[in-house]
Amino acid sequence: MTQRNQFLMLSLSMLFMMTGCSKTNPHPNDPLEGLNREIYGFNRALDKGVLRPVAYAYYKYTPKITQAGVHNFFGNLDAVPTVANDLLQYKVAYAAHDASRFLINSTLGLGGFLDVAQELGLEKRSEDFGQTLYHWGVEESPYLVLPIIGPTTIRDAAGIAVDTAFTPYAYIESDEWRYGFRAMELLDIRANLLRNENVLEAVGVDEYAFVRNAYLQRRTFSAYDGLVPFEKQDVDPFSEDEWLDEDEDSKPEKTSVKEKPVSKG
Repeated sequence: MTQRNQFLMLSLSMLFMMTGCSKTNPHPNDPLEGLNREIYGFNRALDKGVLRPVAYAYYKYTPKITQAGVHNFFGNLDAVPTVANDLLQYKVAYAAHDASRFLINSTLGLGGFLDVAQELGLEKRSEDFGQTLYHWGVEESPYLVLPIIGPTTIRDAAGIAVDTAFTPYAYIESDEWRYGFRAMELLDIRANLLRNENVLEAVGVDEYAFVRNAYLQRRTFSAYDGLVPFEKQDVDPFSEDEWLDEDEDSKPEKTSVKEKPVSKG
């Protein structure tokens, strides 16, 4: 068992031991809100103190062409577990599509630093074992926030451990290289989030609830490959139920965060 898998198992074990201490939450998919909020607060503090400053320096001073190449490289590696989960979900056509992307970018794309497949019309897709479990019938799963990893569900957390075995990282013998790749991947992810992080500050909502609802919506969207039945559609992240201030006059206008129509003149 890899150290990351051990970390996930330890986190899940601690979660179940502390379940009785969690706060009651009316949201049906978040029975562990008390514990989740505490871990979310820890993650936010870690991000503000360490991850964001490092990611900002990387984003600010690293050449954009280098950042794009690094992003493409890690995106190409993600194709390996995606193909595996395509096959586990019996999506043969998608498996051929994603395998073609990986082979093209790994060769013509210089190891994945260039996204040649995208230029050829092969769009990037993503499948993980959490989606595979959903496909196999594990539909309902409580929302969960893990240290460092962040928003997930108990089902998806188990999927992370399985997906690790599908990635090339699992077969790198050197701890220094393996952790180095992981750190660089985390830096790439955090740097790409810098462009959209002001959204949470722009709206006057409960940040934790917004992130939770957005994550659950995205996972449902992914599980159905974008074709979500009406009865499965979750609550809007901007739902009035999640406003901290119940005074109608104090709620910010929802339209303030929507894009304005582009003038054709």
